[in-house]
Amino acid sequence: MKSFKTNFIYCQENARAMKKLALLAIILILASTKLVWADEKFDNVVHVEDEEMKILIGLNKTYKPGEAIRVDFFITNKQSRVVSEIDIRLDVYYLGKKVFTYSHPSWREYTKGREVHIYYETNLPAITLPGTYTLKFYFSPEGQKPKSGETVIEVVPTESWYATVALIFLAFFTLALIITVHRERIGEFYFNLSIGQRFVLLAIIFLIGAALLLAGGAESFANNLAVITYFCLVVGVANLLFEETEVVGKVEDRTREGLCFLVVGTLILLSENLPRTAAVPFTIIGIVFILNRYIILELKLLRNYYLSLSILQRCALISSPFIVSSTLILAIGYTGIADKLIALTYATLTIGIINLVYEKRLKISEKDREVISIISIGALSYFIGGLSLWIPTIFAVIGVALILREEKF
Repeated sequence: MKSFKTNFIYCQENARAMKKLALLAIILILASTKLVWADEKFDNVVHVEDEEMKILIGLNKTYKPGEAIRVDFFITNKQSRVVSEIDIRLDVYYLGKKVFTYSHPSWREYTKGREVHIYYETNLPAITLPGTYTLKFYFSPEGQKPKSGETVIEVVPTESWYATVALIFLAFFTLALIITVHRERIGEFYFNLSIGQRFVLLAIIFLIGAALLLAGGAESFANNLAVITYFCLVVGVANLLFEETEVVGKVEDRTREGLCFLVVGTLILLSENLPRTAAVPFTIIGIVFILNRYIILELKLLRNYYLSLSILQRCALISSPFIVSSTLILAIGYTGIADKLIALTYATLTIGIINLVYEKRLKISEKDREVISIISIGALSYFIGGLSLWIPTIFAVIGVALILREEKF
């Protein structure tokens, strides 16, 4: 009898244990089902988790230009302290360069164990370049340490994308052709305008460009260009008012125009939303206008000195700023950039030595050898140094410019 009671109690305890295990299994199955549902809904899932918070980011791996892109966030607070705000930032990189950024605070009550679902949705610009994009997410919860995660997506071109790009190139080609054919009339019209009218004209051109970018779906770039348009318009109107005074004759036009470009560049630098690189062309143009006479004289002297050198000497002259820059950058600690500049230096010197060896054997004019050398420097530096595609492009543009200006030599 005693043995029967003992076995009965043992079976009851086993039954309770089995119920607990079954309940735990059901909970695990439901949790895994929820996680699997999230993973199946999105083919690109990023998990960000620490002892304070668990964040699941869901999106797709492949998109098309002009297509809607949606990013879902499933956020669960693990701490007992309620989080009322999380600052979320997204940085998008293409070929190593930041091309887009978005930040927005999320005001909600993130209580312990409760999953909160939020999302961000936008349309890719119709002119989005195809390729791989890196998405970096940053989360700054109130009272907690920052968290981050990243993933990559692919943008695949479509037939409409090729048509859009072809139309854009055709428009730019037509515009360049019109400017080339009527450059004397355009130059005469431009220089007959006052400084204020020139900046108003520049603002109108930027405004048309912003409208075209907005039509192509590049809303972020269109907004940035619209802000620069506003800066040019403000400077232009200020000049129009200044030109009505008697003081205007005491300042040289070129100097005043250069100062105006510097003012626009400064306003761009002071603006938090605009990229700092947008101020570079305005700054360079401003300095060139201010130092106009001196720069023209120096450029003539430098051009005469450059033309008196052999191809090898020209390559050595071109490589000198590269090696100096690499030394300074290496001293600062940017080894990667310094290595690429050194590779560019060796590529330039290699092309120069090849010219020295074959300049008497090849029946090619010095002008043609220089063009071939300039283009070869860019191509060689790209293959041996892993440089950005912009480097050979710049050398190719210089080579084409030398071909087009051949009759002036």
